[in-house]
Amino acid sequence: MKKYKLVLFSFIFIFSLLNLNYANAATTPTPNCTINNTLRLGSKGDEVACVQKQLGLSADGKFGPKTKAAVIQFQISNKLTGDGIVGPKSRVFFNTHAVSIYTGERTPNSTAKITISAPTLTAPLTSQISHTINPQWTYTGTLAVRFALLEGPSGMTIDFTTGGLTWIPPKSAEGTSPNVHISATDGEAFGDITFKLPIATSKPIMTTINGSKITITEPGSLNGLTINLPSKMVTSSGGLTIVRTPIVPKDVKISSVDITQAPPVPSHILRLTDFFRTTPLESTESDAISFNINTKILPAGGSFDRITLYAYTEGATDTFGPIWSSSQLDFDMISPTVVKINTYMLGELMFIGIPKR
Repeated sequence: MKKYKLVLFSFIFIFSLLNLNYANAATTPTPNCTINNTLRLGSKGDEVACVQKQLGLSADGKFGPKTKAAVIQFQISNKLTGDGIVGPKSRVFFNTHAVSIYTGERTPNSTAKITISAPTLTAPLTSQISHTINPQWTYTGTLAVRFALLEGPSGMTIDFTTGGLTWIPPKSAEGTSPNVHISATDGEAFGDITFKLPIATSKPIMTTINGSKITITEPGSLNGLTINLPSKMVTSSGGLTIVRTPIVPKDVKISSVDITQAPPVPSHILRLTDFFRTTPLESTESDAISFNINTKILPAGGSFDRITLYAYTEGATDTFGPIWSSSQLDFDMISPTVVKINTYMLGELMFIGIPKR
């Protein structure tokens, strides 16, 4: 009899455990792995959890920055648009469980860390000019790291392997500081950062137009500076093909940028004028843009052959970033008081100066 009681007790105990487990399973939401809706940053629910599980993330059902970064990485790996939105094309992969982000064998990498720092800017960005912005980052693991642009102004792009940002701020962005949010992940470790990119404000300068010549009439160190425009400008080039279109002088605007918003000038250069910029233009060396500069801006004892047009341009390598460098092709003394400097490109922030002896 004792033997039968023991068997009965054991059966009841096991049945109770099974019942308990069933009850627990019934109260635990199970992600629905058929995704019918478009999912994006801020979405919540079982469908988000389904995406997270297939991406190897913690399935909390909340579509946050980490999930968006993983979705972008998945999209790039599968040759989809890396926008971080699970739309119709992305849903096909998730609904067929054909998600593939990594290739080859993976090595456990749970101790790896990714740290991202905001880029170091020497001055606000200039509108209508292409800028390359490089956030600083470190990684202690051995896997491939992929970057994602989670938030940024219209037109900004990111290099998914280096984190480098490229953007041409529009004129309308002057005086603003748009937010930028980027992330990086190796599939396990995750890092992100949000920072602002200030855009310099420019002030229109008074000018007069005489044919293809634009002369600055506003009082100050730029007064009397004349820009001689070629008849046509380069609008596109590729290989041996150069497309040139007529230049309309009235469409060429000149503006000044306050010294507080301009990059610092190297100590070996003496700045003679205010900072200025123009509507972006490009010409050819055979039909160059030229500046007529009055030598009255020279300091006592200054030599006209040392007058230089400086522009803030991208350096020879990404290591150095933008730098102040000579932007002139050649120069000529056309009268006892006027120097002519030729260049082939306008648009960058500029000033007239001379190298110190």
